[in-house]
Amino acid sequence: YEIPKLFQLFDFDDSEEIDIEEFEQMLKELEVGLKGEDIRELFKVIDKDAGGSIDTKEFVKTLYPNEYRIMYGKKHPFHG
Repeated sequence: YEIPKLFQLFDFDDSEEIDIEEFEQMLKELEVGLKGEDIRELFKVIDKDAGGSIDTKEFVKTLYPNEYRIMYGKKHPFHG
């Protein structure tokens, strides 16, 4: 999947998490068009555990929910 590669491009310190500064830079480079408080609000939405950073799973789950189910989904209990 290309999504983790996108995540890694903006994980500048290789911490396997994106902090608010990295997130702001990512949105700027992707020309999303959000600024200031809108960026911080979006960050809070993605940072599900309110840990102050976004990990790969949080990133994929929020921005790419269908891919999240494919990449991290659990098998249905009746299908093995």
